[in-house]
Amino acid sequence: MLNDANRQKKLWISSVHSLSFLFRFDLLTFG
Repeated sequence: MLNDANRQKKLWISSVHSLSFLFRFDLLTFG
C-alpha cells in the first residue's frame, strides 16, 4: 500500500514536471 502511494506520488510529480516544462516551452515559443 505504501509502495503504491509512493508510485502514485512519483507519477504525479513527473506529470507536473512535464506540464511545467511544456508551459515554459510555450512561453519561450509564443511569449
